[in-house]
Amino acid sequence: MVTLERKGKTPFNELMDRLIVEYMGYKPGDPDPAQKAAVKACYSRYGRAVRDILAFALQDPEKAMRGIYAIGERMEKYGLNWNLDTAAKRFPEWHANPEAFERETNRR
Repeated sequence: MVTLERKGKTPFNELMDRLIVEYMGYKPGDPDPAQKAAVKACYSRYGRAVRDILAFALQDPEKAMRGIYAIGERMEKYGLNWNLDTAAKRFPEWHANPEAFERETNRR
């Protein structure tokens, strides 16, 4: 059985592991060498964007996830591709007025 919980996880590790599971489908903490390599590559590729998002979210992983979801929904509404780099770029805009993102996304 694979456990995603590690004692003493930092907000960065908590957010990265959650994103890796939800968006990329890999399993942090899995002993399989292929999974380990994939997780390591995710940390390497998206680590900077996630650190930026966490800084904008004042080290709150839940707030960071809410922003990522909102930004992703907004981008998808307009048929645009996005990734964590996009979320890091747009996060301050969402943080300044999250209700505007929600209103715009829910508008039909």
